[in-house]
Amino acid sequence: MSKHHGYTEVPAPVQIGVDYVFNKAYAKGDLRIWVTRDAYWTGEVRWHLSISTNHRYPTWEEIRDARYALLPDNITMGMLLPPKREYVNVHPNCFHLHEIIE
Repeated sequence: MSKHHGYTEVPAPVQIGVDYVFNKAYAKGDLRIWVTRDAYWTGEVRWHLSISTNHRYPTWEEIRDARYALLPDNITMGMLLPPKREYVNVHPNCFHLHEIIE
């Protein structure tokens, strides 16, 4: 397994039916980070970072550090809250950052 800015690359999960252009996962202490570039039916490709731990929320500093260490600097990432009817939370301690196209 390779190291990337103090993060150790680990086997990445795969979801059936999702078209990933990039799919890598990392660990650092109790943090688990999954970084993908997702291809949408519209033809757009956007970065997505998921960060979690088993027993606590990741701290702001951990989220910030993972974003800047594992994603390109020239993109804008945001933590989004969709309408309630679209909200899904499979893992109770997971946060998602999505690329924002300006």
